[in-house]
Amino acid sequence: MLALALMISGLGLAAPADAASPRRDYPRMPRSCVDPQDLIPQKPGMCKLTTYQQGRPTVVLWGDSHAWQMIPALKGATKGRNVNLVAFLMGGCPPMDPNLKTPKQRKNASSCEKSNDLALRYVLNRKRAGLKTKVVLGGAWDRYLTPLRQGTPPEESYAALIAQDLETDTPRLFRRLGAARVSTDVIGQSLEVPDGALCPEGRRPFVCSLPRNQALHSEGANRRWVKNAMRPLVGKGRYLTTNGAVCTAETCYGKVDDIYTFFDDLHLSATRSRTLARHFKASVADIAVR
Repeated sequence: MLALALMISGLGLAAPADAASPRRDYPRMPRSCVDPQDLIPQKPGMCKLTTYQQGRPTVVLWGDSHAWQMIPALKGATKGRNVNLVAFLMGGCPPMDPNLKTPKQRKNASSCEKSNDLALRYVLNRKRAGLKTKVVLGGAWDRYLTPLRQGTPPEESYAALIAQDLETDTPRLFRRLGAARVSTDVIGQSLEVPDGALCPEGRRPFVCSLPRNQALHSEGANRRWVKNAMRPLVGKGRYLTTNGAVCTAETCYGKVDDIYTFFDDLHLSATRSRTLARHFKASVADIAVR
């Protein structure tokens, strides 16, 4: 089930990962943020990933499991900087503006809508208070944009259902953030193991090489959609790409420099994510006190 795969629930937690246990090499979140049986929150709420001080510049990581997989990278980018790192994350819930305007609408909203609404209100409230805030959005873009392009009926899959909301609500989010002049960067499409890919060398995790056009399905079309939606953003509005760490123009690799690329077929390993901190340092520098 795609929904369950994106939510990555039920895998259980274990001791910190090492090369001998790559299937456990996933991002950790504080126990206060996620239920013991889950790896990523299934309930709306803000997670404080570092020591938190209200008035301090704050980086907000916001999105679905493809944002979640970048926690180690963001932690590395914020290390030693006088900033908070918080997250609004839910599996299978890309960043959107659900346009909830009344208490009744918020009460009756889905968990995904509530999560996005909480994130948006948090960011806008900080902006109104004059507090430095940097938003970093992330989503499994191809998982939603492919059914959207193909016209897949929403009743056929969870991704197709969410895609119907994403088509209108993600561009609206960028417009809201742009109008409020909130500094925002977006994590671009991240590679995945395509369905049915074979790997005689081992696939727990997948270690084989993949054609880039399979690991990054419809990469150009997805990039164009996201960048077009980003146009209302103010300032630099970076489209952050990290795939160069494991991909050439033709091939993506399941293991580079003795680091596994994946921990499961949809997500990067935490060890690989840590090596991507450099891609987020400019985002942090936008608000960090020098």
